[in-house]
Amino acid sequence: MADHLDLAAGTRSAGPTRPQTTHGTDTARQYVEAIVTVSQPMNSHGGMRLTTVGGTRVFQVVDYATEEIRESLARTAAGNRLELRVVRLGSRGDAWRVVALVSDG
Repeated sequence: MADHLDLAAGTRSAGPTRPQTTHGTDTARQYVEAIVTVSQPMNSHGGMRLTTVGGTRVFQVVDYATEEIRESLARTAAGNRLELRVVRLGSRGDAWRVVALVSDG
């Protein structure tokens, strides 16, 4: 599948990434690459809210692919801009996992 760039939303959807391990099961997941602003920094439960630069999309982040990603985002203040990749979790609601930090700043 080819990449799809949504300029208004500041997001790029791409085909399956490398397989992700979820509860012991390898599954290929589609990721979204986006330039976002931290609208709500990480709370004590590890959740945070990220909004695309255009404000058209919000990601409720509740999981992180690695501890390094989690630690880096835990140090990120509200208003900071990041470029990252997220995958939607298969749970109820609109929950996302950050799988890569493309850039920060």
